[in-house]
Amino acid sequence: MSLSALSIRRPVTTAMFFSGVSLLGLISLDRLQVELMPEVIYPEIFVAVSQQGMAPEQIERELVMPIEEEISQLVGVVEMTSTASLNRGNVRISYEPGTDMKFALLQVQSRMDRLQPSFPARTQISVQRFDANDLSATVMELQVLAAGADLNWLRDYTEEHIAPELAAVEGVVSAQVLGGQQSAVEIVAEPERLQAYRLTMSNLRNALADANQPRVYLGEVDDGNEVFPVSFQGQFRDLRQIDETLIDASIPLRLGDVAEVDYGLQQRTDLRRVNGQSAVGILIQKEDEANLIAVADAATAAIAQLNRDFAPEGVSLIVSGTFGHGEAHGAVRAVPQGQFAPPRRGGRRRVPSAVRNVGGGILFYAATGSHRRGNPVFGVC
Repeated sequence: MSLSALSIRRPVTTAMFFSGVSLLGLISLDRLQVELMPEVIYPEIFVAVSQQGMAPEQIERELVMPIEEEISQLVGVVEMTSTASLNRGNVRISYEPGTDMKFALLQVQSRMDRLQPSFPARTQISVQRFDANDLSATVMELQVLAAGADLNWLRDYTEEHIAPELAAVEGVVSAQVLGGQQSAVEIVAEPERLQAYRLTMSNLRNALADANQPRVYLGEVDDGNEVFPVSFQGQFRDLRQIDETLIDASIPLRLGDVAEVDYGLQQRTDLRRVNGQSAVGILIQKEDEANLIAVADAATAAIAQLNRDFAPEGVSLIVSGTFGHGEAHGAVRAVPQGQFAPPRRGGRRRVPSAVRNVGGGILFYAATGSHRRGNPVFGVC
């Protein structure tokens, strides 16, 4: 019996069969994930290393090759590509799809911290993730508003209390804060004192760079019964430590003897306004392997939850642009609680007491004429 004859003789069975196939197709279509730009590259981490005065051959032998040896011990690495040039080297690490890139980034950073002490002095290492598809990685852009509040206070508040909540959303790799001015430590050097001690701004810069070192792993101590890891924390934690930095140990001469140290602000690089009101922006980006639409929905749910949690009037977070499915309705209202200082309505901005919490870094100024501050001579994050 042919297939056509069977279909004619049993029309109900035939109709039920094709109805079932069509129903399965509709169900599958509803569950099929959709990407704005499908991921076509492996998730990657980049390691950049620099040392002034080194030829490409030295960069490869003394810096790049030890990094490659350290990275090759990690699990999930698919490919490793490196380049060496004058004063600089780069290592690109590609991972298997589905790798937890937050954990992979922490692993690479830990390995580089352990490797740093073995490199020549003043060698700089940076580790970062990079997504070639920046457009597809962007989920949404938000604007943070607070009527009458100091804009720089608003940036501090956003960095400390709002951005971490958004970065914790499943699939979100970063919540970058934009706008306002970042906090910084401001150092105003007195030219007369520098001349008297035959110092330059470079001497101050080098002394601070030597004294302000990130936590490094030194090794282990074995007492026979237990092994204790040993690390060194050399980063500045308050203004007093910066003020007491040794410039010349033979005198001894400290930074506070030739300059004044205080909190300040970095130069403002962008302006944001919503309906004529100054604002601070937040750019949310997803992980390499995360589905953009799923992350956008999760971020929308998080915003709605924050809106319910912080109902009283305060700082408001509105969605100004989305790149996923649907729109985020409403606004987040995040108000300072007992442990937070209330918004300051103008005046000098509150600055964290610990230097490691200051987002900007260190700014040098040379005092000129009747003005305490000239143009920044040196800045480091």
